[in-house]
Amino acid sequence: NKKAVTSISLGKQRMAVAYIDNQVELIDLQTNVKNPLDNLQGDTVTFSPDGKCLALIGRARPLSVLNLDEGTHQQTTVESNSSARDLVFIDNERLICFSDGRLQMYSTSKLDPVSTQQLVEDDGLWRACIAVSPDKQTVAVALDQSVALFDSQLNPLRPIKRGNDGWINALAFVGNQKLLVGGEDGVELLAIDESSDQQALKTLDVRATCVSVQDKLIAIGTADFRVLVFDHDLNLIGRLIQGDFVNSVLLTPNSDRIFAGGRDNEVAVWPRKYWEIQRKWKIAESVDPAVAISKSQLVATVHRDPEKDLVRIWRPTGASHCEMEVGQRIVALVFVESRDWLAGVSAEGDAFIWDARSGTELYHWHAHDWSQFEEPYVNAHSSLSVHPEGRYLATCGELPDLAIWDLEMLERPNACLLYTSPSPRDIHHNLVCRHMLVKRGGGGGGGGG
Repeated sequence: NKKAVTSISLGKQRMAVAYIDNQVELIDLQTNVKNPLDNLQGDTVTFSPDGKCLALIGRARPLSVLNLDEGTHQQTTVESNSSARDLVFIDNERLICFSDGRLQMYSTSKLDPVSTQQLVEDDGLWRACIAVSPDKQTVAVALDQSVALFDSQLNPLRPIKRGNDGWINALAFVGNQKLLVGGEDGVELLAIDESSDQQALKTLDVRATCVSVQDKLIAIGTADFRVLVFDHDLNLIGRLIQGDFVNSVLLTPNSDRIFAGGRDNEVAVWPRKYWEIQRKWKIAESVDPAVAISKSQLVATVHRDPEKDLVRIWRPTGASHCEMEVGQRIVALVFVESRDWLAGVSAEGDAFIWDARSGTELYHWHAHDWSQFEEPYVNAHSSLSVHPEGRYLATCGELPDLAIWDLEMLERPNACLLYTSPSPRDIHHNLVCRHMLVKRGGGGGGGGG
């Protein structure tokens, strides 16, 4: 479907997906069979806790509740003018939604309003988020830039003071006494008890678009195509890259998978092994993006300060294994497993080979001639790759200049060079020579060696 995903929800062996055009599909998670809901529309969907009912609402669409066991549905007569993320079940019998300036609680059996709070007088396009605490005693509602608390009957309790003042996109309880608020200007973890000074317990510089909370983990979708996973104290434990702007994210109850959907028109399912950070340790110096890991889990990183550039190799425990001082800017690294080497390429066009066990520089040669270009940063995206068998190394830069190097030649110091006539030259008019293992006599009167 070439349309953005706006909301996803997980039920019993089923997933509901809502799209930006208010179309909704039910997907069987075992067979992947899709069942469009032709008679029901909405851009926000949510399953009841027991998975037997599916509720839908959307802008200019009524609130609908579908009984999946009986195949019947009910609808309200009032259509919603609010945006998405404004629908949540309290339990199997009650749900809350925001529409047309009102916060309303409905009975799922008859879809009759049980309680109503008029929050705003006009019926503008309010951005609404609703969250219910795990003990079902507190309801948090965010409208545009403000947050307020209500009890389980929607009686007002108190507003929540925020440190940020941007638009709110995501709202979730972390336990019964903490509230996660995310939006355009970052994420805040707030204490909601009356005795607190309502200062943020912790903040994140993340443009949050959506959030999902389970017993131990928090998943936050972002505007820069990422899903970040934290523990309940907002310590980072995992990350993944989605194809586009993330509109909806869900952690499964046992936190073994993440479902993410957004503007790339699909829902991606990520098993935990693909996003969980296995180990991490603090490094005092700034680290460049160049990083490599070996099969034995040695990690190589590049560090830069005003005086020198360093390449460091770390043990799996996080202890420093060795370090190499380099006079050039290293922009890419790769381990050559079969030889216990570490290879690097610099922005200046040089290639380096170090002994990964000791850090000793073994080889260093000028791989690419980029001196003719006035802007040296054009090669900041240089890269290299090693052949699976470890014999060849490929190097390249941002410019159309690719070279493949035979690493066995580096280990043959006694090989002699045989020049042919006329002398062959490459595209840069540099002399090209071949390595020969055996001296061979020339023909005729030449008698070359």
